[in-house]
Amino acid sequence: MRFPNTTNEDLAITNVAMRYVWASWFISVIVTSLIWDTIILIASIKYRAIELHEAIVAFIQHIAVSNLLISTTSLLSHAVSLITDRWVFGTLLCYMRPYLSYPGYTAASLLVCGMTTCKFLILKYPLRAMTWTSKQAHRLCAGIWLLALYWPICFLSVEKDDVNFDFRSYSCIYEFSSPKWKILQPINCVTLYIVPAIVIVATATMILAVARRVAGETRQGVRWQGVATVVLTAAVYSLSYLPTSVYHILMPFEERDPSKPGPFNITYYRVALSFLSVHVIANFFIYCLTLTSFRNFLKAQASWIATYFHSTA
Repeated sequence: MRFPNTTNEDLAITNVAMRYVWASWFISVIVTSLIWDTIILIASIKYRAIELHEAIVAFIQHIAVSNLLISTTSLLSHAVSLITDRWVFGTLLCYMRPYLSYPGYTAASLLVCGMTTCKFLILKYPLRAMTWTSKQAHRLCAGIWLLALYWPICFLSVEKDDVNFDFRSYSCIYEFSSPKWKILQPINCVTLYIVPAIVIVATATMILAVARRVAGETRQGVRWQGVATVVLTAAVYSLSYLPTSVYHILMPFEERDPSKPGPFNITYYRVALSFLSVHVIANFFIYCLTLTSFRNFLKAQASWIATYFHSTA
């Protein structure tokens, strides 16, 4: 296996301070994701500190796993390459990086779509939802993860070695250079990103509408914590993915002259790449804001840690 070529070397960021600033953003996302998503998993699995419908909790757990996958397979390579100004992880990992990172992003998209749809159905059909179990939700999430493997399968089918180190993103990327991608890429992105994004926005809007109607018609009211959690997660995800979705749809039709790349393929690409990380760190803040049970769990753990250090001091 040959070492992949480096592309767009003339686009390397010569300003060291600028590279370190961009690397610092990725490092902050990686560190916070490793800590906060692990806390989310422990809190929801071991301590059951997220008191929502068990199907929604299952989606939250799988979203946390997808964030961890994105941080370790995608963002880490960006950060290290920005600091060293080159790829340092070797040939095999360079080829593996696109095959591992794309399923993480795709799974995140479909999982958020599944969560908003599930919440809408819970509000719409509350009696039926009482019979839904976490086991069923985990099976659905497992199906989503299998569907996310479509990208690496597609890469292998079209042109498996079309991987290069790109100085625009400071990471190994799949180039989509085959003419087949002019047909496949718009279809793939619309199916796996745009349609789920539309469903996310539509179901989040319907969640608010149904919740308001139910709150006005029944005395029991609505558990607004769950509504707020799902709607805010959907909103942050949509804003995070929108720039990248636009890029991937328009990219096959952009005239790409390697000697004269335009701002769409440089500045916009880097901005979109940075925005893509926002949803990775946002969920922890959303749960702290909307879920009393999660806040109480964090307070209890912080109190225990403070007591422990005070007793050993």
